[in-house]
Amino acid sequence: MLQNDALIGAEFETLVHKQIGVQLGAGMFGYSGGIDYHFSNSIRSSSLSLQYISTGVGANQYYSTLAPQFIYRGKKWLTLRAGLGFVLSKGPAYKIAFPDGKSYDAFYLLSIGAYFPI
Repeated sequence: MLQNDALIGAEFETLVHKQIGVQLGAGMFGYSGGIDYHFSNSIRSSSLSLQYISTGVGANQYYSTLAPQFIYRGKKWLTLRAGLGFVLSKGPAYKIAFPDGKSYDAFYLLSIGAYFPI
């Protein structure tokens, strides 16, 4: 199953210690927060991430997940992300998103975007 967590959004990340970063994100249909382990002492490097992701908010929440991910950061602006989101809870809108009645324990997470270090 392929699902997105926030169609259009933004994230803010800062290094808190050498290769460790924390990030918060928000978008049209969700929000996230997580901790990242960068492969070098730079926020511009690729990383492994563990994130809490909520797809939807309030009555429009589909589910929330705990998501280990690999984040690729190109040298200039490209960023790619791939991982698995393990379902922690299902919200009121879950049945709307999955009317077939199937219950999923995990989702593939894929994204492409641009990053702009400040």
